[in-house]
Amino acid sequence: MDKTSMFMIFESTEQTGNQQRLINPLPLIQLESIPGNYSFVLVFCVSGLEPLPEHVVSLSFISPSGGKTDLISNQVMSSPPPSDQTNSLGATLKVDIRNMVFREEGVHTVSLTVDSDNFTGYLPVRKRNEA
Repeated sequence: MDKTSMFMIFESTEQTGNQQRLINPLPLIQLESIPGNYSFVLVFCVSGLEPLPEHVVSLSFISPSGGKTDLISNQVMSSPPPSDQTNSLGATLKVDIRNMVFREEGVHTVSLTVDSDNFTGYLPVRKRNEA
């Protein structure tokens, strides 16, 4: 099965019982100043994973100039078996990022690696226009 992924960023999340509410999806990050820090929630959804009891996950951000920030490095995460007997697994990874420093404007690369599969997304970071 083909592996696919998508990610979105949100302002925050809210726990209601055993449900998570994702609050205010963001198309980009706008900072008051560069460099600047920002807190947000990153949600990755991946499908087509092998139905293994554990997966090794890494997550990093790469700035437009190539600087790399590792948020998760080779973390072993357990996964439940697939429920529909398709022999593939979908997974959702939610990462609450607090006060991440962005040192430059531009399109940052978000890189998620699950086992040996790499999934890439892009996150625009801009300085807020003064009005």
